[in-house]
Amino acid sequence: MSGRTVSVIVPVYKAEKYLRECFDSLVNQTYPDMEIILVDDGSPGDAPKICDEYAKKYKNVKVVHRENGGIAAARNTGLAAATGDFIGFCDCDDYVSKTYYAELMRVFDELPEADIAVTTCVNFLYKNRINHVLSHAHLKETALRLTEKESLNFELYHAALVWSKIFRRGIIGDTRFRELMGGDDYAFNVDLLKKSPVVALIKSDSNAEYFWRMRQTSVSHTNAPDGPLTWMIPLGELHALSEQKHIDFSELGTMITGKDFRSHPQYKAMKRMCKRGARSKMFSKGASIITRLKMLLFLINIELFIFAKTIYFRRKANDPGLFE
Repeated sequence: MSGRTVSVIVPVYKAEKYLRECFDSLVNQTYPDMEIILVDDGSPGDAPKICDEYAKKYKNVKVVHRENGGIAAARNTGLAAATGDFIGFCDCDDYVSKTYYAELMRVFDELPEADIAVTTCVNFLYKNRINHVLSHAHLKETALRLTEKESLNFELYHAALVWSKIFRRGIIGDTRFRELMGGDDYAFNVDLLKKSPVVALIKSDSNAEYFWRMRQTSVSHTNAPDGPLTWMIPLGELHALSEQKHIDFSELGTMITGKDFRSHPQYKAMKRMCKRGARSKMFSKGASIITRLKMLLFLINIELFIFAKTIYFRRKANDPGLFE
Protein backbone atom coordinates (compact mmCIF):
# COMPACT_ATOMS: atom_id res chain seq x y z
CA MET A 1 0.00 0.00 0.00
CA SER A 2 3.07 2.20 0.15
CA GLY A 3 3.09 5.06 -2.34
CA ARG A 4 -0.43 6.33 -1.63
CA THR A 5 -0.05 9.22 0.78
CA VAL A 6 -2.80 10.01 3.28
CA SER A 7 -2.97 13.64 4.43
CA VAL A 8 -4.66 13.99 7.81
CA ILE A 9 -5.88 17.50 8.61
CA VAL A 10 -6.14 18.46 12.29
CA PRO A 11 -7.67 21.86 13.17
CA VAL A 12 -6.16 22.97 16.48
CA TYR A 13 -7.76 25.35 18.95
CA LYS A 14 -6.94 25.20 22.66
CA ALA A 15 -7.47 21.61 23.94
CA GLU A 16 -3.87 21.50 25.26
CA LYS A 17 -4.88 18.73 27.65
CA TYR A 18 -5.63 16.37 24.74
CA LEU A 19 -3.23 17.43 21.97
CA ARG A 20 -0.38 15.04 22.72
CA GLU A 21 -2.71 12.04 22.89
CA CYS A 22 -4.18 13.04 19.54
CA PHE A 23 -0.84 13.78 17.84
CA ASP A 24 0.83 10.65 19.23
CA SER A 25 -1.97 8.48 17.84
CA LEU A 26 -1.35 9.98 14.39
CA VAL A 27 2.46 9.87 14.26
CA ASN A 28 2.39 6.22 15.44
CA GLN A 29 0.10 4.96 12.68
CA THR A 30 1.05 1.65 11.06
CA TYR A 31 0.22 3.05 7.64
CA PRO A 32 3.59 4.11 6.19
CA ASP A 33 2.72 7.09 3.98
CA MET A 34 1.21 9.72 6.26
CA GLU A 35 1.24 13.50 6.05
CA ILE A 36 -0.09 15.18 9.20
CA ILE A 37 -1.17 18.80 8.88
CA LEU A 38 -1.75 20.68 12.12
CA VAL A 39 -3.69 23.88 11.51
CA ASP A 40 -3.27 26.24 14.45
CA ASP A 41 -6.45 28.32 14.22
CA GLY A 42 -5.11 31.29 16.16
CA SER A 43 -5.22 29.33 19.38
CA PRO A 44 -4.23 31.03 22.65
CA GLY A 45 -2.13 29.23 25.24
CA ASP A 46 0.43 26.49 24.57
CA ALA A 47 -1.32 24.80 21.64
CA PRO A 48 0.81 26.55 18.93
CA LYS A 49 4.03 25.59 20.76
CA ILE A 50 2.94 21.96 21.01
CA CYS A 51 2.21 21.93 17.28
CA ASP A 52 5.66 23.33 16.51
CA GLU A 53 7.24 20.77 18.83
CA TYR A 54 5.76 17.88 16.84
CA ALA A 55 6.69 19.46 13.51
CA LYS A 56 10.33 19.68 14.62
CA LYS A 57 10.35 16.11 15.88
CA TYR A 58 8.57 14.39 12.97
CA LYS A 59 9.36 14.94 9.30
CA ASN A 60 5.85 14.08 8.16
CA VAL A 61 4.22 16.71 10.41
CA LYS A 62 3.71 20.23 9.15
CA VAL A 63 2.14 23.20 10.93
CA VAL A 64 0.15 26.06 9.49
CA HIS A 65 -0.47 29.03 11.81
CA ARG A 66 -3.42 31.23 10.91
CA GLU A 67 -5.72 33.81 12.47
CA ASN A 68 -8.75 32.42 14.22
CA GLY A 69 -11.54 31.76 11.74
CA GLY A 70 -13.35 28.67 12.97
CA ILE A 71 -13.09 24.98 12.25
CA ALA A 72 -14.40 25.18 8.67
CA ALA A 73 -11.83 27.81 7.69
CA ALA A 74 -9.08 25.81 9.43
CA ARG A 75 -10.01 22.67 7.53
CA ASN A 76 -9.97 24.60 4.27
CA THR A 77 -6.48 25.86 5.11
CA GLY A 78 -5.47 22.26 5.67
CA LEU A 79 -6.92 21.21 2.32
CA ALA A 80 -4.86 23.92 0.60
CA ALA A 81 -1.70 22.62 2.29
CA ALA A 82 -2.36 18.90 1.76
CA THR A 83 -0.34 17.02 -0.86
CA GLY A 84 -1.68 13.50 -0.28
CA ASP A 85 -3.64 11.31 -2.68
CA PHE A 86 -6.20 10.68 0.06
CA ILE A 87 -7.55 13.07 2.69
CA GLY A 88 -8.59 12.37 6.26
CA PHE A 89 -9.59 14.55 9.19
CA CYS A 90 -9.13 14.29 12.95
CA ASP A 91 -10.30 16.67 15.67
CA CYS A 92 -7.54 17.77 18.03
CA ASP A 93 -9.30 16.52 21.17
CA ASP A 94 -9.87 13.03 19.73
CA TYR A 95 -7.54 10.16 18.84
CA VAL A 96 -7.45 7.03 16.67
CA SER A 97 -6.29 3.42 16.92
CA LYS A 98 -2.82 2.60 15.58
CA THR A 99 -4.23 0.84 12.54
CA TYR A 100 -7.00 3.33 11.83
CA TYR A 101 -5.75 4.63 8.49
CA ALA A 102 -4.20 1.32 7.40
CA GLU A 103 -7.57 -0.37 7.85
CA LEU A 104 -9.45 2.38 6.03
CA MET A 105 -6.98 2.26 3.14
CA ARG A 106 -7.64 -1.46 2.76
CA VAL A 107 -11.03 -0.47 1.37
CA PHE A 108 -9.34 0.96 -1.72
CA ASP A 109 -7.51 -2.35 -2.24
CA GLU A 110 -10.72 -4.35 -2.17
CA LEU A 111 -12.77 -1.73 -4.04
CA PRO A 112 -10.39 0.28 -6.25
CA GLU A 113 -13.35 2.24 -7.64
CA ALA A 114 -14.23 3.64 -4.19
CA ASP A 115 -14.07 7.40 -3.66
CA ILE A 116 -14.90 7.46 0.06
CA ALA A 117 -14.20 4.88 2.76
CA VAL A 118 -16.29 5.02 5.94
CA THR A 119 -15.90 3.36 9.32
CA THR A 120 -18.75 2.76 11.76
CA CYS A 121 -16.41 1.81 14.60
CA VAL A 122 -16.63 4.92 16.77
CA ASN A 123 -15.98 5.08 20.50
CA PHE A 124 -17.63 7.91 22.42
CA LEU A 125 -15.55 9.26 25.28
CA TYR A 126 -17.67 11.05 27.85
CA LYS A 127 -16.58 11.87 31.42
CA ASN A 128 -13.60 9.50 31.11
CA ARG A 129 -15.81 6.60 30.10
CA ILE A 130 -15.53 4.82 26.74
CA ASN A 131 -18.80 3.77 25.15
CA HIS A 132 -17.98 1.26 22.43
CA VAL A 133 -20.24 1.55 19.40
CA LEU A 134 -20.21 -1.18 16.76
CA SER A 135 -22.49 -1.33 13.74
CA HIS A 136 -22.55 -3.67 10.76
CA ALA A 137 -20.18 -6.18 12.41
CA HIS A 138 -22.16 -8.84 10.55
CA LEU A 139 -20.57 -7.91 7.22
CA LYS A 140 -18.62 -10.77 5.67
CA GLU A 141 -16.61 -8.51 3.41
CA THR A 142 -13.91 -6.17 4.69
CA ALA A 143 -15.61 -3.46 2.64
CA LEU A 144 -19.15 -3.14 1.33
CA ARG A 145 -19.99 -0.88 -1.60
CA LEU A 146 -23.09 1.14 -0.77
CA THR A 147 -25.82 1.85 -3.27
CA GLU A 148 -26.74 5.47 -3.92
CA LYS A 149 -29.74 5.16 -1.62
CA GLU A 150 -27.62 3.62 1.10
CA SER A 151 -25.03 6.38 0.75
CA LEU A 152 -27.68 9.06 1.25
CA ASN A 153 -29.13 7.14 4.17
CA PHE A 154 -25.76 6.64 5.76
CA GLU A 155 -24.99 10.34 5.62
CA LEU A 156 -28.37 11.19 7.11
CA TYR A 157 -28.45 8.54 9.79
CA HIS A 158 -24.93 7.48 10.73
CA ALA A 159 -21.94 9.36 9.41
CA ALA A 160 -22.48 13.10 9.18
CA LEU A 161 -18.94 13.82 10.39
CA VAL A 162 -15.80 13.93 8.24
CA TRP A 163 -13.39 12.22 10.63
CA SER A 164 -15.09 8.84 10.12
CA LYS A 165 -14.00 8.80 6.49
CA ILE A 166 -11.09 8.88 4.06
CA PHE A 167 -11.71 10.76 0.83
CA ARG A 168 -9.98 10.23 -2.48
CA ARG A 169 -8.46 13.60 -3.34
CA GLY A 170 -10.08 13.64 -6.77
CA ILE A 171 -13.63 13.44 -5.38
CA ILE A 172 -12.99 16.48 -3.19
CA GLY A 173 -11.63 18.56 -6.07
CA ASP A 174 -12.41 22.21 -5.37
CA THR A 175 -15.14 21.45 -2.80
CA ARG A 176 -14.50 23.29 0.44
CA PHE A 177 -16.13 23.55 3.87
CA ARG A 178 -18.85 26.14 4.19
CA GLU A 179 -18.64 28.34 7.27
CA LEU A 180 -22.06 27.61 8.76
CA MET A 181 -21.28 27.97 12.49
CA GLY A 182 -22.29 24.35 12.94
CA GLY A 183 -22.94 21.44 10.60
CA ASP A 184 -20.13 22.42 8.21
CA ASP A 185 -18.81 18.85 7.97
CA TYR A 186 -22.33 17.56 7.31
CA ALA A 187 -22.67 20.13 4.50
CA PHE A 188 -19.25 19.14 3.12
CA ASN A 189 -20.34 15.49 2.92
CA VAL A 190 -23.62 16.45 1.25
CA ASP A 191 -21.70 18.55 -1.31
CA LEU A 192 -19.60 15.48 -2.13
CA LEU A 193 -22.69 13.25 -2.39
CA LYS A 194 -23.92 15.58 -5.12
CA LYS A 195 -21.00 14.25 -7.21
CA SER A 196 -22.39 10.68 -6.94
CA PRO A 197 -19.25 9.17 -5.40
CA VAL A 198 -18.67 5.47 -4.79
CA VAL A 199 -18.95 5.04 -1.01
CA ALA A 200 -17.62 1.94 0.74
CA LEU A 201 -18.39 0.90 4.30
CA ILE A 202 -15.62 -0.90 6.22
CA LYS A 203 -16.56 -3.83 8.44
CA SER A 204 -16.80 -2.32 11.89
CA ASP A 205 -15.12 -5.09 13.87
CA SER A 206 -11.93 -4.19 12.05
CA ASN A 207 -9.28 -2.19 13.89
CA ALA A 208 -10.33 1.14 12.36
CA GLU A 209 -11.39 2.77 15.60
CA TYR A 210 -11.99 6.46 16.18
CA PHE A 211 -12.24 7.83 19.72
CA TRP A 212 -14.56 10.84 19.79
CA ARG A 213 -14.37 12.94 22.92
CA MET A 214 -17.76 14.38 23.86
CA ARG A 215 -17.25 17.63 25.77
CA GLN A 216 -18.94 21.01 25.96
CA THR A 217 -15.82 22.95 24.90
CA SER A 218 -15.09 20.98 21.75
CA VAL A 219 -12.92 21.67 18.74
CA SER A 220 -16.01 23.17 17.10
CA HIS A 221 -15.26 26.38 18.90
CA THR A 222 -17.33 28.91 16.99
CA ASN A 223 -19.40 30.76 19.58
CA ALA A 224 -22.85 30.72 18.03
CA PRO A 225 -25.90 29.98 20.21
CA ASP A 226 -27.91 29.19 17.10
CA GLY A 227 -25.18 26.93 15.68
CA PRO A 228 -27.22 23.69 16.02
CA LEU A 229 -29.89 25.25 13.83
CA THR A 230 -27.52 25.36 10.86
CA TRP A 231 -27.48 21.55 10.82
CA MET A 232 -30.85 21.86 9.12
CA ILE A 233 -29.16 23.52 6.10
CA PRO A 234 -27.51 20.34 4.76
CA LEU A 235 -30.52 18.31 5.90
CA GLY A 236 -32.66 20.42 3.58
CA GLU A 237 -30.11 19.96 0.80
CA LEU A 238 -30.06 16.20 1.37
CA HIS A 239 -33.85 16.27 1.02
CA ALA A 240 -33.53 18.15 -2.29
CA LEU A 241 -30.80 15.76 -3.50
CA SER A 242 -32.95 12.73 -2.73
CA GLU A 243 -35.82 14.22 -4.72
CA GLN A 244 -33.49 14.99 -7.62
CA LYS A 245 -32.41 11.35 -7.65
CA HIS A 246 -36.05 10.20 -7.27
CA ILE A 247 -35.45 8.71 -3.82
CA ASP A 248 -38.22 8.96 -1.26
CA PHE A 249 -36.76 10.95 1.64
CA SER A 250 -38.78 8.93 4.12
CA GLU A 251 -37.11 5.75 2.82
CA LEU A 252 -33.60 6.91 3.64
CA GLY A 253 -33.80 5.90 7.28
CA THR A 254 -34.83 2.35 6.38
CA MET A 255 -32.16 1.48 3.81
CA ILE A 256 -29.64 0.08 6.29
CA THR A 257 -31.30 0.30 9.69
CA GLY A 258 -34.76 -0.95 8.84
CA LYS A 259 -36.48 1.89 10.67
CA ASP A 260 -37.60 5.43 9.95
CA PHE A 261 -34.82 7.89 10.86
CA ARG A 262 -37.41 10.17 12.52
CA SER A 263 -37.93 7.58 15.25
CA HIS A 264 -34.25 7.45 16.11
CA PRO A 265 -33.21 8.99 19.47
CA GLN A 266 -30.37 10.92 17.79
CA TYR A 267 -32.81 12.62 15.42
CA LYS A 268 -35.16 13.45 18.29
CA ALA A 269 -32.27 14.84 20.35
CA MET A 270 -31.08 16.97 17.43
CA LYS A 271 -34.64 18.18 16.90
CA ARG A 272 -34.91 19.31 20.53
CA MET A 273 -31.52 21.01 20.35
CA CYS A 274 -32.46 22.83 17.14
CA LYS A 275 -35.73 24.01 18.67
CA ARG A 276 -33.83 25.49 21.60
CA GLY A 277 -31.60 27.32 19.13
CA ALA A 278 -34.63 28.57 17.20
CA ARG A 279 -36.29 29.95 20.34
CA SER A 280 -33.06 31.67 21.33
CA LYS A 281 -32.73 33.28 17.90
CA MET A 282 -36.40 34.25 17.66
CA PHE A 283 -36.31 36.16 20.94
CA SER A 284 -32.80 37.57 20.60
CA LYS A 285 -32.34 41.35 20.55
CA GLY A 286 -32.09 42.81 17.08
CA ALA A 287 -33.67 39.82 15.29
CA SER A 288 -35.48 40.94 12.16
CA ILE A 289 -39.15 40.22 11.49
CA ILE A 290 -38.13 37.80 8.69
CA THR A 291 -35.83 35.93 11.07
CA ARG A 292 -38.55 35.71 13.71
CA LEU A 293 -41.01 34.36 11.14
CA LYS A 294 -38.47 31.77 9.96
CA MET A 295 -37.88 30.59 13.50
CA LEU A 296 -41.62 30.51 14.21
CA LEU A 297 -42.17 28.25 11.18
CA PHE A 298 -39.31 26.07 12.36
CA LEU A 299 -40.87 25.68 15.81
CA ILE A 300 -44.35 24.98 14.45
CA ASN A 301 -43.36 22.38 11.86
CA ILE A 302 -39.75 21.36 11.20
CA GLU A 303 -40.67 19.20 8.20
CA LEU A 304 -42.52 22.13 6.59
CA PHE A 305 -39.53 24.35 7.35
CA ILE A 306 -37.20 21.88 5.62
CA PHE A 307 -39.56 21.71 2.63
CA ALA A 308 -39.53 25.52 2.36
CA LYS A 309 -35.74 25.53 2.51
CA THR A 310 -35.62 22.84 -0.17
CA ILE A 311 -37.49 25.22 -2.50
CA TYR A 312 -35.08 27.95 -1.44
CA PHE A 313 -32.09 25.80 -2.39
CA ARG A 314 -33.56 25.02 -5.77
CA ARG A 315 -33.72 28.76 -6.49
CA LYS A 316 -30.42 29.69 -4.87
CA ALA A 317 -28.40 26.50 -5.09
CA ASN A 318 -25.05 28.21 -4.69
CA ASP A 319 -25.97 30.41 -1.74
CA PRO A 320 -24.83 28.96 1.60
CA GLY A 321 -26.42 31.78 3.62
CA LEU A 322 -29.64 30.28 4.81
CA PHE A 323 -30.10 32.24 8.02
CA GLU A 324 -28.76 35.64 7.02
